[in-house]
Amino acid sequence: MSVQDQHTQSLQEEQAIYDEFVRAHPKSRLEYKGQPLEYVACGHGSHTMLIPPHISSLFPSEMGYRHILGFESQFRIIAPSLIESDSLDEIAASLLCVMKKEGTGPVILFGQSGSGITAQVFFRRYSRHVAGMVLINTVAPGHPAPRTPLFTLFKLLPTALLKVIFKKELMKPLDSASLPPELAAKVQMSRALLNECFEARFSKRRLAIEMRNALKFNAEGFVDPKLLKDWQGRVLIVTSEDDAGFADSRLLSEKLPNASLLVLEKGYGHLAPAMKSQEVRSAIDRLMSSLSQ
Repeated sequence: MSVQDQHTQSLQEEQAIYDEFVRAHPKSRLEYKGQPLEYVACGHGSHTMLIPPHISSLFPSEMGYRHILGFESQFRIIAPSLIESDSLDEIAASLLCVMKKEGTGPVILFGQSGSGITAQVFFRRYSRHVAGMVLINTVAPGHPAPRTPLFTLFKLLPTALLKVIFKKELMKPLDSASLPPELAAKVQMSRALLNECFEARFSKRRLAIEMRNALKFNAEGFVDPKLLKDWQGRVLIVTSEDDAGFADSRLLSEKLPNASLLVLEKGYGHLAPAMKSQEVRSAIDRLMSSLSQ
């Protein structure tokens, strides 16, 4: 079998895994202030893991299917979708609404990349509902505001060009020339799903809301440590030296309470946690052990 045929077969197998995931994990639904809010609820365990949505609605909850499949034998999983709102308070409150419907106690927050922003938004407002938090390759708040008015450029560009620009930028972290076949298929699947989401979900109006939310997160800065001095949970931050958010991860480890930092070897950038999944999983297991003590 040629290398191309092997890649095609691997992608077909990954597509079958995704299709089975969707079939076996039907979404639950509630209404939050007039909006439908869908979420995946599955798994079993003594702890509940809340996987918040990406700060962009281009990434629906089912795009995290590999995380959900990997954790559902150890945790009860709740993975909500993102409501359409220009209020970070409302986004956080919608996640709490799902938790209350599912009757959970304090959760383990798991946020990777853009969902790490939403995890921090929730933690800032509802830390009492969080037993622990895992942040992987995500960004910290408090960056200087851009000198060029972002929305001036945004308003001037046509939707079609914005779509091309944002698609190119969001695909960049999935580019790597040295992936093993089994991971290459997963990355190809992620690219295919993201491409489908761009075709089905992209709109200039929705993008404007989500960009404002990202800027609001940045402007909030870090929560006052005095407000978290009694928080007894633990935070695990995972990054790699060649990830774009490496400096932010170090900053998060310094600013968040009871935090530890796992730095993975360079060579895979944003994909390092997937390449070193066993190392990441061992660190999460250590986090859970510390919470049980």
